[in-house]
Amino acid sequence: MLENLVEMKTLLETLYPSGSRHRLRPGSEIERLLEQPDDSSVQRRRHVEAILAHAQASGWLDHPTRQRLASGDDVVMLAALNELAMARFLELRGARLQANPPGRGRRIGEFLVTLDKTSFFLEVKTLVAPLQDSYRSATQRAISEAAAGIRLPAILEIELQACPSSGVSIRDLRYYLEQAAQQLLSGAHEPPAYIHRSGMALRVLRALPLPSATTETLEVRFVDWQPPQVRTEDRWRERLLRALRGAYEQLPYPAEPSLVAVVNYSEACGSIQPLLAALSSGFLRPNQHRRLSAVGAFEPLPGDAKNESLAIIHNPWAARALPCEALALPDVLQLCLLPASC
Repeated sequence: MLENLVEMKTLLETLYPSGSRHRLRPGSEIERLLEQPDDSSVQRRRHVEAILAHAQASGWLDHPTRQRLASGDDVVMLAALNELAMARFLELRGARLQANPPGRGRRIGEFLVTLDKTSFFLEVKTLVAPLQDSYRSATQRAISEAAAGIRLPAILEIELQACPSSGVSIRDLRYYLEQAAQQLLSGAHEPPAYIHRSGMALRVLRALPLPSATTETLEVRFVDWQPPQVRTEDRWRERLLRALRGAYEQLPYPAEPSLVAVVNYSEACGSIQPLLAALSSGFLRPNQHRRLSAVGAFEPLPGDAKNESLAIIHNPWAARALPCEALALPDVLQLCLLPASC
């Protein structure tokens, strides 16, 4: 078992040698996967290594796939990784897969899947967080890291108004936070905003003293400096529908059923309800998108393949239905949108 773990780790290190990781964008999913030492990142790293090991054993790690995995870009890398994760999920449950099946002069779907006597085309779409969301997450982590090095039992409320697209100077930031906290705790006026040449801008609102028995270091609490213009659910729905429209263009004419599986990294909308709401808003209806047999929400959770899950929503108006019995598998949930007449 130990030898296998060493081999799997080598696969990931081959794609991203330690000497080349400086080019990764701070806050990206790849940077967090490779560089963060917390338990969650370590668990996810082991999961990725297991996916890569299965892909290599199955013959999926060809040169174009390796190039996509080693691109350093979240969109490209995660799209390739999730295709391999989906292939692994289905293969471990008895499916046979053909990668990049040909069709009418262009590639149609990632895979042609055969389960028992049923075949269907599979397209995998990955929704990643907008760049600004990634920059914000990375900047918040840097601010929290800077504050953790200040021995001052207090909570500092911060408005983060602009986030840099590159790294943050922890030393400069720590000095500013310490001075601002001490100034506010002494009863002085609000300190000036912190504006750095990297593009970061923040403002300290107030400091709340804490008993030293509660904490020994400075903690930060982030306050939204302006209300979001669009709700998180609406942003996610628009991104989902845009991805589904793109996937639909790659689906074949109804010679075989088609499934589009979505993996979401954009927001915390992991349950099936947001997907149902998005599809019920008009994307699936009579005489529209009839080549799409079903939409799936795939969750490649950290850990082994037993923790992964796939929820499938069948299209009742599809020209070719995806038989429910073909996907009566462990960890697969199946639902169907009911026509308005039912």
